[in-house]
Amino acid sequence: MDDAFDYVLDEVAKSALRTIDWAEDEDGNTLFLMGQILVGLCGNESDDLIAAKSLGYLMMRGFVIPEEKVKEIAALTREKCQMQILGLRLAYNSINEFGATGEEALASIQQFI
Repeated sequence: MDDAFDYVLDEVAKSALRTIDWAEDEDGNTLFLMGQILVGLCGNESDDLIAAKSLGYLMMRGFVIPEEKVKEIAALTREKCQMQILGLRLAYNSINEFGATGEEALASIQQFI
């Protein structure tokens, strides 16, 4: 399940990065950060909590970004990426409840990304 969800999360994160026009650099750390933001938004977490969690994970990876920048990205993602957030929730349910593969779950949410 984790591999399937990670696969979908990366693709949805790429879509969200394009939506907020922050796709100038889709390196692993940028995708990881957007993935963490999307997961937090799916869980209805505050921008402050999303930033705190994300910064902790990023520091372990050796990637540093200002906390205010993470909050800004989270707020922008919350505002502009509702379709991706909905798609991610649906994909998670497909994987978790019905045992869908990452490819199947991604195919089922194409209209959202």
